[in-house]
Amino acid sequence: AEQTLDADAKLATSIKAAGNVVIPMVFTLGEPLGRPNEATPDYILKNALGPLISTPDDQGQPLPTTAMSVPVARFGKVAAMVGFLNDTQDPDGALRAEPLVLRYYDMYYPSLALSVAMKYLNLRPDDVHVIPDQGVKVGNLFIGTTPGLRMRNFYYSGTGSNPPFPIYSFADVKLGKIPPSAFQNKIVPIGATAAGLGNRF
Repeated sequence: AEQTLDADAKLATSIKAAGNVVIPMVFTLGEPLGRPNEATPDYILKNALGPLISTPDDQGQPLPTTAMSVPVARFGKVAAMVGFLNDTQDPDGALRAEPLVLRYYDMYYPSLALSVAMKYLNLRPDDVHVIPDQGVKVGNLFIGTTPGLRMRNFYYSGTGSNPPFPIYSFADVKLGKIPPSAFQNKIVPIGATAAGLGNRF
C-alpha cells in the first residue's frame, strides 16, 4: 500500500526514465556578507557553469544571491538539469528581461530557460561561456544581454482566440487523446494554468 500511494517515487522514476526533464529552483537575490549556511548539494553543483571572464571592478557580472531553495532531492538527483526560475522586475513591475545567469558566492548557475536550451541542444555546462557586459555563448549560439546578463524577453501574441503555443490538458494527455507526435522533438513546459492556482508567470 505504501508503494502504491508513493506518488513521489513514481514521479522520480518517470523523471529518471525520461532522461530529459529540467526542473526549477529559486535563489534569493542579494549581496552575500559571509559564507553559505550549508553545503550545496551535488545535484545542484553539477549544473554550475565554468568560471567567468574577469573584468575590472567586477563590471557586468551576474546578479549576486544569498540563498537557494533547491528541489526535493529525490527529484533533483534524477533530473537532467536544474535551472533557477527567478524574475527581476523593472521599477514599474514589468518583466522586460530575465537573468540568464546568477552568482551564488563563487559559483555561477544557469536559468531554467537557459538550462532547457542547453538540454535541447545536447550541451553541458562547460559548453556555455559567459562574457560579462556582453552576453552568453551557448554552443555556437550567442545571446546578447544587458550588462547584468539579463536577456530581453520577446512576448509572442496569439492569433484571434488561439494561444501562441499549443496548450494540452493533462487529463487529455493521460487518457491518450493527444498523439505522442505532438510532443516529439519539442520543448514542453509543464505546469498549472487553471485560474486561482497561482500567477501566470
